[in-house]
Amino acid sequence: MKKVILKDFQRFLSEKKMANPNSIPYLSIWVANCYDSFDLSLTQPLNETQKQEFIAQFTKNHEDWQVKQAQDALRLFQFFQGNNLFNKDKTNLSHLEKWQNLEKQTRKLLRLKHRSQSTEKAYINWLRSFGFRGHLT
Repeated sequence: MKKVILKDFQRFLSEKKMANPNSIPYLSIWVANCYDSFDLSLTQPLNETQKQEFIAQFTKNHEDWQVKQAQDALRLFQFFQGNNLFNKDKTNLSHLEKWQNLEKQTRKLLRLKHRSQSTEKAYINWLRSFGFRGHLT
């Protein structure tokens, strides 16, 4: 199961162009190392204390650029967990709920990519202009 989730994570990063293709394998390694250090399943979210403990230990044996990469990996994996997430059944959601989720995911992604508020506003307006003005509030 672990290998499947990590492969899905790598595919997610690649398809969404959220990371340099050359760094994607390392991002999944850092995530795996973190989860292994706490003996957690990849389906469980990390809490802030666990992230900080892992990064503190990681800092002792790695260079600054690797530490930043590991921090990015954990943040991206958290985003992956929140969006892709392990067979969530969204088929029962109403049309309105689906569009509200799309807006929420769009905002999350734009903020993760450090886009400006004006960019976020423009993207949300584009979503609404596709005929769903009454569904997104």
